[in-house]
Amino acid sequence: MGSASEVRFVPAPTGPGFSFLSWDTEGGPQTKLNLLRNYTGSVFQVETGGQWMDVAPYVLGTETADGSTTVRLGTAGKTELLWKVQTNERGMVWSVQHLGGADTSIAALRVLLPFNPVMAATTVLPSRWSPPTGFCLPAILSAADFGQLLIRQQGGTAVTGTFTGDRGSHVIDVSFTIPVPAAGDTVALTFSPYQLPTPRGVDATTWKKIRRGWWNVLMPCVSGNIGSGPGSVPAPAGVLANNPVSDPVSSAYLFIGDHMLLQPNLAPDISAEYILRYSVDWWLDKRTDPSGKVVSYYDINDMLDAPPSIVVASWACVEMSNDLTWAKARIAELERITDYVASRDIDHDGIIESPKSGNAGTLSRPDDRAATAMDTINSGHKEIYINAFAYRAFCCMADLEKRLQRKDQYAHYAQLANHLRQAFYPTFYSPQTQLLSWWISEDGQRHDYWAPGIIGLPITYGLVPAAQAKQILSRIEAKVKEVGFTRLDIGLPCVLTPIRKADYHLGVGAAYGGPSREDGSDTFQHYLNGGCLVSDQIHWLNAHYRMGLGDQVKPELDAMVARQANPIFPNGGSFQNGIINSQPQGAEFLTWNGQTCGYEGHLVYSWFFLQGVLTQHPEYLKKLVHPITELAHGL
Repeated sequence: MGSASEVRFVPAPTGPGFSFLSWDTEGGPQTKLNLLRNYTGSVFQVETGGQWMDVAPYVLGTETADGSTTVRLGTAGKTELLWKVQTNERGMVWSVQHLGGADTSIAALRVLLPFNPVMAATTVLPSRWSPPTGFCLPAILSAADFGQLLIRQQGGTAVTGTFTGDRGSHVIDVSFTIPVPAAGDTVALTFSPYQLPTPRGVDATTWKKIRRGWWNVLMPCVSGNIGSGPGSVPAPAGVLANNPVSDPVSSAYLFIGDHMLLQPNLAPDISAEYILRYSVDWWLDKRTDPSGKVVSYYDINDMLDAPPSIVVASWACVEMSNDLTWAKARIAELERITDYVASRDIDHDGIIESPKSGNAGTLSRPDDRAATAMDTINSGHKEIYINAFAYRAFCCMADLEKRLQRKDQYAHYAQLANHLRQAFYPTFYSPQTQLLSWWISEDGQRHDYWAPGIIGLPITYGLVPAAQAKQILSRIEAKVKEVGFTRLDIGLPCVLTPIRKADYHLGVGAAYGGPSREDGSDTFQHYLNGGCLVSDQIHWLNAHYRMGLGDQVKPELDAMVARQANPIFPNGGSFQNGIINSQPQGAEFLTWNGQTCGYEGHLVYSWFFLQGVLTQHPEYLKKLVHPITELAHGL
């Protein structure tokens, strides 16, 4: 805990609750902002006679001093308990002291904190989840760009928590049930500001700027009400999602797994591997069908970035834990998923073909979704993003099979990876533009775009020969200067020139980048039609690091890190402005002049770029890609 960290609360006008709660782990101005969603404060109840009752009839007296409040609770005029909340050098402490006596009708206390999602995406990362809504201590309570509190218990019977909420009504609730301790005893919960230690080899000053933002990727969802589309399956609390009241999206898990791999030790007794594996298990158990198809979100199971993403995330779990028992238990499912991906090499040329044709003008119905999670882009058939994901999945499966000493299966996935790698550059290199084609549609047409992140990903994975990769990166860098983009603090645009109308989703409006003009120019710089989707930046950065060209992207990383360290929006966020859920007010997409053009407000992808603070060092990038490099070099 840094000396400048602060937790601030204001007691409710009457009773033991809170009307205001906030914290700032970096000593900034965030404690001026209330994280609770209304000023009537928290909900406080007592359990008596097997029923939960409002606390008011049991309050015998309240004393408030500077930084603390003490409430006497009892029945029939007899004091049973002292409830005390105070701030000190450890942060905030809740305590319940049993004063003794024969009257023991109060069995437990329950405190519910009603967080305001519009102020910040607030979530829980516990030592264990207890489905469908519960969690166990210790736990991290994380509020985006406010910081993290480590919650521990001292004394008494185990305190339990619940994590619930609702997207439509903007509700996030975290509750704690505190069993009354034995007569004469005290139970205490400490809420201590927590800061991730500086990783080995990383500049401490830089890390200080981003360490609490690192957690903004780690967003387990509330229980239920997740996914608003047809075929949605409500997730239990704890499944990693776009934000705590948004959709779990399996297509993102590959990069969330990378985030976990780079910082596996979140806090004492709180494991990144457990948080990831809990979510992966849900996808494998509930969202994968016998054919090996994996749902991306809602009931969409034909996005071919989803299956390899879950395979790579599963590999990341084993990489962090070396739990070969879990790997052995799951290997048949992972093989089924990976073999389904491989079966999509319809013409047996080594390249995976999407079920989507990618033909111009074919993404038209409002409920249509495209080939990948970049779901307003009409990509398909031979698609660069899908094949980069598939290649990494084949390499990771080979690595898992090798660990399990399954030689034939290792050879199978190694062969798939090698075949794809050999075919990749000859297939996707476009002589006309001297770029990699984003996709080659079923009708044979190339769809070439100046897409820094999309093109950067296969370069990171070694799918492009080094000399040609450097030439492609150089051409894109020159294009950035040519188009006059200068806002390095918000990351390069997803494309540098407009996406043609026929290559965009024809069923979405202008707010989501849907153009009216055939050349796409009328909505250019908005949403996926050239907006700044911050998550893409990590692929661009890593491509340069893989090629030994880190100095060329240092100004971009430095500018984004500096922005993360300085509040931009009224809620104190820099790449988020709370959970907005209203287009175009969300800050997960930005125009070239920095105006919002998204809808989520908080999208976990927006902080993938922070990985670059670590992956600029070869030892960290190696953590992510070593199955690729080892297989490519025959190790």
